[in-house]
Amino acid sequence: MTGAVVLAADVLASSGGGDGSGKAILLALLLAGPLFYGWVHLRYRNTDKRHHHESETRSQMLDVQAQDTHIGSRTGLTSARMKGANSRKVRAP
Repeated sequence: MTGAVVLAADVLASSGGGDGSGKAILLALLLAGPLFYGWVHLRYRNTDKRHHHESETRSQMLDVQAQDTHIGSRTGLTSARMKGANSRKVRAP
C-alpha cells in the first residue's frame, strides 16, 4: 500500500501543470478508494493485535490413549440414508 502512496505522490509531484494535472487528480481520486479501504481494514480488523494460538501458545500432550470398539457391520444396504437417523434434529442443550 505504501508503494501506491509513493506512486501517487510521484505522479502528483511530476504533474507540474498543463494538461497532466487533470490526470493526476483523476489518479489521486482513483487511489483514494483503495487507500481508504486499506486504512479502514487495518484499523478495524486489528491485524497486528491478533492472537496466533499456534505460535504464541505452548501446549503439551501427555500419554494420550484412546480405544475404538467395533460394534458391528452391515452389508447389502440399498438406501443411502440410515433409518432412524437423528441428524436433522436440533439437540436441546
